[in-house]
Amino acid sequence: MPHQPTNDLLGLDAPKAWDTDTAFTHLQAMGHCDTKRTAERRLRELRIVPEPVDAESLRDASGRVPNRLILDWLLDEARSKRRLVLFAQLHTLPTGHACLAANDARGANFWVPLATDAPQATHIESALRMLQAHAAKPISVFPSGRLT
Repeated sequence: MPHQPTNDLLGLDAPKAWDTDTAFTHLQAMGHCDTKRTAERRLRELRIVPEPVDAESLRDASGRVPNRLILDWLLDEARSKRRLVLFAQLHTLPTGHACLAANDARGANFWVPLATDAPQATHIESALRMLQAHAAKPISVFPSGRLT
């Protein structure tokens, strides 16, 4: 069953592609913050974004690390083609709803709350398409944890 954004998360769980800038604009319009830094703190307080993932912390669903030679080659290829490299994971929002969360190498956060509590491949594919459209450039996604 699709979920509706909640007041508990200030509407930041609406099923669309979000980043810190769009969250800041949303929170500022609601009178909840005046600076982007405050918006970032609010995202952490509300547990909307999880701890970031990077090349060193990537794991599969069983906790195994990827082959480092292959990972480094894939990262270099993505960067050489000027793709936005995103490290992605499935995250459960405090409301219990699933969310596709991603961050880039510099720590910028992106997330797409999923329209279902039990995400399937089609929901994740749709969320990835939303992220790419939001980024307005090609992306390369490196999944971690349950997302693998």
